Amino acid sequence: MDLSSENYEIMRDAMLLRSSLVPYLYTAARKAYDTGIAILSPLYYRFPEAEEAYLDEFMNQYFFGDQIMVAPVTSPLNTTTGLVLKNIWIPPGTWVEWFSGQSYTGPQTITSSYTLDEIPVFVQAGSILPVAPQSTNSIGQAQKLPETLHLLVFPPVNMQSPFTSQYSLYEDDGDSEEYHTGVYANTTFLFSASEDDNQYIFTVQVNPVEGAFEGMLKSRNYEVHLVGFLPPDQIQANGQNAEYQNAFASSSSTPTWTYEGETLTVKIANLPAVQPENTLTVKVSVPKPGFDVSGFRKKARRLMKAKTLLDNQWGIKTVYQSDFDHILNAGETGRKMTYNPSLSLSLLSTFPSLYKAAVNESQYLTADPAIQLQTYSLLSS
Repeated sequence: MDLSSENYEIMRDAMLLRSSLVPYLYTAARKAYDTGIAILSPLYYRFPEAEEAYLDEFMNQYFFGDQIMVAPVTSPLNTTTGLVLKNIWIPPGTWVEWFSGQSYTGPQTITSSYTLDEIPVFVQAGSILPVAPQSTNSIGQAQKLPETLHLLVFPPVNMQSPFTSQYSLYEDDGDSEEYHTGVYANTTFLFSASEDDNQYIFTVQVNPVEGAFEGMLKSRNYEVHLVGFLPPDQIQANGQNAEYQNAFASSSSTPTWTYEGETLTVKIANLPAVQPENTLTVKVSVPKPGFDVSGFRKKARRLMKAKTLLDNQWGIKTVYQSDFDHILNAGETGRKMTYNPSLSLSLLSTFPSLYKAAVNESQYLTADPAIQLQTYSLLSS
């Protein structure tokens, strides 16, 4: 792939992500106004007694609002492997690496590898992140209130049951200074989790809006995204059962859910529109897998990157798909779960052996030696 085109796609995706985070950022900006603590803050603000928070090695890590920690990569990639290794300090508590799905319990120091398009972003487990749907039309439209909000929920894997958390979304007219006199609104989102021997029970609740301002939405649509778990046994929205809907089916007028296998995300949509005075409650029962599924997302991404890398050798030093069928087979796991969520448990249980076979296969590819080494590095690190 042409490097300039690759860079463009990476920058575009970063811009879309940043644009979707405006509801989270605007709330963080209000807190910064109230407290005097900037949206970006150093580790020692929250963990002043931790020695690691002051070390030069981790000085470029920062908190991005209350629920996100970022460890930006500032070192050049290894031109041979296409990767960079980075040491990251994980603070006390449980943190989920957003784009790998790996769960970490701190305090500890980890070493992880990253490609050019992988950003080390960690979300505190149990967090609720309000994000706008990603769209190129949203760039430059920060003052426009999103009519639909996605609530990204990162349930803790090893929770102390019962577990509860909350998030309060701040909004105002985005233009005037009437917020000085209390003309604004807050919407509180609640998350609770409990478990028994066989399943987790998650509840997400949207509380009535507190406050008002000119131009406030008369109703809002929500989607709830539960990140990092198996497909549900049951979902209810305000007591109404949500039905499974194929990810590529047309929209529905009743609550539905889909499953994004590549990220192990349950997406609950077509929920009742919520007026400011009303409440929305979504209750989800999710089976326990019986084994660790965190980190699947990173492996799935790396498999697809390896496939693209090998496909792009066509006509140069062609590698036929029959030469990397283990990589292809393991790489299809996420897509298979998206199309048929009922297979997820069995597919995930066999994925470690499939991935191991893909790594082994990458050592003996009949590709250009540089491409073979980069493929192996992608999958083995």
